[in-house]
Amino acid sequence: MVVAVLCGPTQFLEGLWSLWSWMSHLSPYMSAVLLFDGKTTPQQQMLFEKLFPNGNLLELDGFLKQRPLPDYMRRFVAGHWVAKKLAAVFELQKEMDVLYSDCDVIVFKKTTEIINQIASGKSFYMFDSGYTLDPWFCRRAEQIGISVSNHLNAGLVYVPKELMKETLLKSMLWDWQPSFNHHFSEQTLFGSILLASKNSSPLPQNRYVLSNQGFLFGSGIWIAARWYAVIMPGRSGTGCIYRPTLFC
Repeated sequence: MVVAVLCGPTQFLEGLWSLWSWMSHLSPYMSAVLLFDGKTTPQQQMLFEKLFPNGNLLELDGFLKQRPLPDYMRRFVAGHWVAKKLAAVFELQKEMDVLYSDCDVIVFKKTTEIINQIASGKSFYMFDSGYTLDPWFCRRAEQIGISVSNHLNAGLVYVPKELMKETLLKSMLWDWQPSFNHHFSEQTLFGSILLASKNSSPLPQNRYVLSNQGFLFGSGIWIAARWYAVIMPGRSGTGCIYRPTLFC
């Protein structure tokens, strides 16, 4: 059972912060995995090993190259900007339970609901207020009789071992082409695969929050985890991006 956090070369410290915040609450239950979309430096490897001596730092390209990915999955990984995330989680869950988190999610308090959900063997995800679904994947899901939802945020999901079925993934992806691309292709696909299990539900919206909900100091004391990747208006009018390193 692992906590897997994904980051890129410019997000390495954010990835460590996020993973550390998860492990500070879940280390008795889970092992640490950092999925790195790039080539790590010796200094980064040393820092990771110092913080997580029993953890695994996986370079995504090398990890996925070693896995027996079918052609349709390799085509999706090559053609969509965040498809590596789905591929990595899919491969990890073949062998273990996986709690996946983007690197811009920070945990503040004991995640009681997550621990209880894990004990029950059920999948869960962070609730999203809504986004534009990929119309191509929506049509495909309807054709094969599975649900889609624009309220599943794939930035925080728990996938019990072997919950995601390769037969279903093939049914969704077998003829996908990069020309069908959509900004939310990966998230639409991720959601449809999870919801098809009929065993997945959202985390409490008042404890696992997006953007600036309960942002002011003292107003978010009930928050367990927050997703910080949001552009908010700044004084200059150009906006500013809040990252977890600013709040830790």
